[in-house]
Amino acid sequence: YYSPQGFGALNALADFARDTGRWHTGISAGYPLSGSGNGGVNRPAKTLFGYSTYDLTDAFQLFFNGGLVDAPTFKSQQYNVGATVFFGH
Repeated sequence: YYSPQGFGALNALADFARDTGRWHTGISAGYPLSGSGNGGVNRPAKTLFGYSTYDLTDAFQLFFNGGLVDAPTFKSQQYNVGATVFFGH
């Protein structure tokens, strides 16, 4: 990974997770309160990541996860949906 020199930031972070037996979900967020470095090019990013899984059976699970990154010079969105099969149950 590349880490810029002389970079500093103060961020507000929040996490939430919930487990209700078969359903598991969570979200994490970050928001920059201040930042400096390289004339604003390497400013800290706003982020949001989340996941959700549901156990249909002990051997079969559905899932969704994704994330957003929003920075002045970089933006990214990724989402995944699928299923997991556990063998040996």
